[in-house]
Amino acid sequence: MIALGGQAAPWSVSKTQPFRKQSVTVGGLYEGPTVPIVGTGHAGQFEAPAPAVAAGPVNGSDGPRERSPQRSKARSYLMLIYQNVTKRFGTNAAVDNVSISVDEGTMLGIIGRSGAGKSTLLRLTNRLIDPTEGSIRFGPREIGALKGKELLDWRADCAMIFQQFNLIPRLDVLTNVMLGRANAMGFVKSVFKLFSDAERHEALLALERLGIVETALQQAGTLSGGQQQRVAIARALMQNPKMILADEPIASLDPMNAKLVMDALRAINREEGMMVVCNLHTLDTARAYCDRIIGMRQGRVVFDGTARELTTDAAREIYGAGEEFDEASTSTSIDNDRDSGDSDGPRLREVGGAVA
Repeated sequence: MIALGGQAAPWSVSKTQPFRKQSVTVGGLYEGPTVPIVGTGHAGQFEAPAPAVAAGPVNGSDGPRERSPQRSKARSYLMLIYQNVTKRFGTNAAVDNVSISVDEGTMLGIIGRSGAGKSTLLRLTNRLIDPTEGSIRFGPREIGALKGKELLDWRADCAMIFQQFNLIPRLDVLTNVMLGRANAMGFVKSVFKLFSDAERHEALLALERLGIVETALQQAGTLSGGQQQRVAIARALMQNPKMILADEPIASLDPMNAKLVMDALRAINREEGMMVVCNLHTLDTARAYCDRIIGMRQGRVVFDGTARELTTDAAREIYGAGEEFDEASTSTSIDNDRDSGDSDGPRLREVGGAVA
């Protein structure tokens, strides 16, 4: 039995067939013998089948890796294209004539001051709001023309992660994750939480991948902010998306949890080849994690380059600051190096004379 919240949980994992930690991939099909993982609560009682495993070493690894038939299928190259996109609220242009293209598999960071248009650009991408002018395309799809089921399908394809997590606090973690399938399930099934065993197991694998499977039967509202954000990422993965849009995912987190969340997003980007577009406030985070960085100011793109090209002068232009600009004041760095054997984990780096 596993203790959750000080109490023994009605959930056990076989010692002979524990969760495999290597290359856990969501979205796969399930075959073969079952792993006796049973649970009760909002998620219901269930016994989940084990994921299928590819035979033999993969990519030079020492052993088998769980395969994902959905991910292994060949698919056409997809690019996200913004063409002359403008969004006005009254006379204010929150996004002003933005034209950029983003390659599939890119981890893109968008930086800028509050009010620069970063969140508005993501909301336009997800079609939570419509552009005043211009167009957004993803592969063959014109996003602004989508309606009804096609629009719902698009919102499933571009999973959104918010700063405030948007979980249902009274429901257990596992059910919150499985609600990522709500659009595909239909109204009745989602309302009555009629999830299949395969969906329950897939949700557990997503939680395992993010290092929080032990919280599966806890109420979501009892978790820390960093844990809740990782639950939100697991829920996004349940959508089987083609991209992830993360709107300030670490803005409300301490440096340690911020690193865990960004590590998770980068792992998804690298392992799945999935596009991740992430709004960020801190330059060090953008440099450390993103292949490409967009800088926005007053709704316009004023910088587009790599981490190396994001110099202090470029940052001054993005933030509209003068010589007094000190990017260290925005740092959330964590030093993972250990100075001695006495160290018991990552330590916070001093920033601007204080501990970040």
